[in-house]
Amino acid sequence: MKYLTDAPQAVLDFWQDFLSTKTGQDESFTTRFYEWFHFDDNEEDAMKWAAMALAGRKRGTASLLDSYIYFSKPLPNVGSLSIVTDWHSNPIAIIETTNIDIQTFANVSEEFAMIEGEGDGTLQWWRKSHWRYFQNEAKSFGFEFSHSTKIVCEQFKVIFKRGLF
Repeated sequence: MKYLTDAPQAVLDFWQDFLSTKTGQDESFTTRFYEWFHFDDNEEDAMKWAAMALAGRKRGTASLLDSYIYFSKPLPNVGSLSIVTDWHSNPIAIIETTNIDIQTFANVSEEFAMIEGEGDGTLQWWRKSHWRYFQNEAKSFGFEFSHSTKIVCEQFKVIFKRGLF
């Protein structure tokens, strides 16, 4: 989990820019910060998915429940705020978690695949792509990955952005 205390100056400045737009509003924004991160495990996809989130096509992300357990990381809550960066830790958007649903890999829905927005948006593409990704991630944690492995399906909305794309 990447906290603000570990963030590069650009991420801190971005967060302060966001907070300055909220002056006099709900003070919970500071307590709702969850993490800063980039999508995926490679530069090409991280940049592509970040651009898609900015454009509103990508409104979800998926992760292994086992990764939260492995890193003793709490799950995000509805209302959690995270800073999305590009591969190089340049901040591009703040997202707000709108839904968390935990499903087995086999039960992830076509609707979620479309919300996540990657590839052609189909469940078939989602399963093929995520099988490889999750299998590699689980292996790195010493876990077995299967159709019954629990997946955290997070939906979000972009609430603040900086157009770097």
